[in-house]
Amino acid sequence: MLSDEPNELPKRLNIFSYGPSSVRQNLTTMIERLNQSPLGLDKVILYQVDAELPDAPGLLARVLDSIKRFFFSFIFHDYDADIDENTENLQIWMNRPRQFLEIIQRMADTSFTQEHGIKVDLSIMPDQNMLILANAAGETPDAAIAISSGLTFDLAIREALYDMRQFDNFKEVASRFPPGILIPGAVNESMYAIPETIDFWVLFYRKDILDSLNISVPDTMEEVRRILPQLHRRGLDFNSHVANFIGFKPFAATMPFIFQHGGDLFGEDPTSTTINTSEALRGITELTENFTIYNMPFEVQSFYQGFRDGRIPLGISNYGMLNLLINAAPEISGLWGIALYPGVENQNGIIERWTSGAAESCIIFRNGNRQQDAWKFLDWWTSTPVQIEFAYTLQSTLGNEYLWNPANIEALKAAPWIQKYSNIIQQVNWIKEPPRVLGGYMVEREISNAINAIVLQGESVRSAVDEAVKRINREVIRRLEEFGYVYDEHLVKPVVVPDIYTIKEWIK
Repeated sequence: MLSDEPNELPKRLNIFSYGPSSVRQNLTTMIERLNQSPLGLDKVILYQVDAELPDAPGLLARVLDSIKRFFFSFIFHDYDADIDENTENLQIWMNRPRQFLEIIQRMADTSFTQEHGIKVDLSIMPDQNMLILANAAGETPDAAIAISSGLTFDLAIREALYDMRQFDNFKEVASRFPPGILIPGAVNESMYAIPETIDFWVLFYRKDILDSLNISVPDTMEEVRRILPQLHRRGLDFNSHVANFIGFKPFAATMPFIFQHGGDLFGEDPTSTTINTSEALRGITELTENFTIYNMPFEVQSFYQGFRDGRIPLGISNYGMLNLLINAAPEISGLWGIALYPGVENQNGIIERWTSGAAESCIIFRNGNRQQDAWKFLDWWTSTPVQIEFAYTLQSTLGNEYLWNPANIEALKAAPWIQKYSNIIQQVNWIKEPPRVLGGYMVEREISNAINAIVLQGESVRSAVDEAVKRINREVIRRLEEFGYVYDEHLVKPVVVPDIYTIKEWIK
């Protein structure tokens, strides 16, 4: 215990500042978890051994508090208690905290209802997976917002959602978003979801450290590799976002490398993956060589902490990192910047920077007869003026840590926090999500397994990918059979694997 030997403090400052077990790291981790936790806290007290603390409430105080809560439960509306409170109103479920709901409900009452004459009931949905159960029970809402983009395919393939391409102004609404972010909502020839929020992967760098080392901000992955020896000589490193996903490597980590080299998951044949093509193999090779040859760290518990204390002065991360740096790292304010994702230069001299970027989506359910009203609400909610108003209201009401990241590009350009980081707008134009297909979870899993086998076990790229392809194709065919697309290993119904070019045709 350093408290017993205070004279040893100067010699052991690393315990407080550096490494995954440092005091600062533990405090940072605790703050992040508290921010994401549904538990509400009035205050957090940090104290020394002999400090005078407030007295704990006695038995009488606790009894009185319980009585107050009991009576208040009859007065205040519980958004979680009764989702179908008024069946005459449009029912919208949302997977966000109550503070968000109160602001959106107020905006809907004063703007949407007055404009369209449609009353809306917004309800909190603590677990979005309850939508699958609600659909099975025939008790779905009219629409839902803030739904993970990964869930929309599972609902759409089970014919639970309404095809948004049937609405007259679909092209107008869909053109608000980058085409590549619409891919998760596309199934065959239909569109079942539109994006609500957006994510982005960019390069974060410490200006002070790079200037002192006379290192320029890299623009391609090849330039990143060239500066690695200079960093390693000084005990510094580069953070590849692949390393921030410990164990399982999702599409967000792996697909940028495949897309930037011209590869894809599937071609014209929906029963056979194309991750073993030469283009995809080049992407996987570049990804794995970053760790096997160029010695980037394969597991980084907290890029934020390493960036903050200067051990990892540059690396790739997303919107969550930006929010943390703005609100939780005041000591390095002005000492860091953002650059475009370091991509791959193609034959035409263009640097391809494809990354994922889907976050939350909005959906309309097939059950019921209020699809037109639900679409009017989603049209209103994702419109530029409404998203700008919500971004400013959210930040001014709840604080600067509530940075709203709308998928609407014009609204994102006008967000109060984006002005200093305008190159983010350039990066989101490079968003391209992988297509959602039956058995797609196996594609994601097997690519991750292959990368781990190559990096950790020394397996060759070709053999690891070939083994992955066998397992992927077997599972995809099994799932296509389950849903009636394949019989006796032959396609009996057409399957369209949507890509960014398909989406562009739909919305032009």
